Amino acid sequence: MLLYILLYKCYCIYCFLNTADEDMKSLLELFFAEKDKNFFERGIMKLPEKWQKIIKQNGQYIV
Repeated sequence: MLLYILLYKCYCIYCFLNTADEDMKSLLELFFAEKDKNFFERGIMKLPEKWQKIIKQNGQYIV
């Protein structure tokens, strides 16, 4: 979900929906290239906590 929020903030939704495949690939490569190692590490380290929340809610989606 965070990825979509960040992409939405970075690019106009109209452009996002109307971008050619090669352009979209370039935009995504740029998005990921601009993120430092800590961005990905933090997301990965949060996964066990998120999984526990899902388990506690019997698999219900967490908002």
